[in-house]
Amino acid sequence: GSQHADIEEFMGVLAMFDGDDDQDLDEKERASLVATVTFFAGGDKQLQEGELDAMNKVVRFFAGLDGQIDSKEAIAMGQVLEQSGSSSQAGLLVKKIEDAMSSAYTSVAGT
Repeated sequence: GSQHADIEEFMGVLAMFDGDDDQDLDEKERASLVATVTFFAGGDKQLQEGELDAMNKVVRFFAGLDGQIDSKEAIAMGQVLEQSGSSSQAGLLVKKIEDAMSSAYTSVAGT
């Protein structure tokens, strides 16, 4: 059921951290992944469904159009997560990103 979907979603997130697209995660890519998962997992150190969704949205945002987190994007994302403080702020972070994306879309669509 939903656990299978969660695993698929997580594998999709994992793939985005392969910034050089060489089918494995080097040391920097792993460090970025671990820091990101740790942030979203919060105090219980486990990714709950809502936390996985939030992480997925944030990672996709930073991955951009090519769908991969390169080293610059990893640094930028790390800084944003650091400034956000704790995972309890993750919802706020996702909301900010969604607002930014929808206003960017609106300006492009010209509505």
